[in-house]
Amino acid sequence: MSLILERFCNQERMGTFGELRLDGSLLCYTVERPWIAVERPWIGIDETGPQAYPAGKPFDSCIPAGLYELKPWSSDKHPDTLCLVNEMLSVFQYDEGYGRYGILIHKANWMSDVEGCIGFGKDLAYARDNYGVNRWMVTHSGDTTKNILALLKMRNVDRLKIQWKPA
Repeated sequence: MSLILERFCNQERMGTFGELRLDGSLLCYTVERPWIAVERPWIGIDETGPQAYPAGKPFDSCIPAGLYELKPWSSDKHPDTLCLVNEMLSVFQYDEGYGRYGILIHKANWMSDVEGCIGFGKDLAYARDNYGVNRWMVTHSGDTTKNILALLKMRNVDRLKIQWKPA
């Protein structure tokens, strides 16, 4: 089974959007925060990607492209979901004192609904958010997330490849 999230849009004020496919078939659209690099004084900043900080800015940025393990996660706020892990990219299941941790798949319609996690939705839409600003979003996130998590569990999918759509 090949589960691929292919990102096609990265806008600072709108978010990062992608398509989630299982064996080539479209399952849903995704919403994440935009990529934000972190300055490290001895390296400097590089807005083009993970060279500046392997996992992006914690709580404000999407995670870098790469191959992730999908680990079970459950908390009061996000029960029965999955956590993305790639230790080579400094993305961990639990706090290791550096890098990123607790990057989850959960319901989220807007970029503002995630803090580094990934939201699933049935379709893309352009609508007014809670602040009265028109933005891109994904729709029907609760049902979509529930259905896809059940499908991934049924098919024993344990890896997710995240990549950027070629220009």
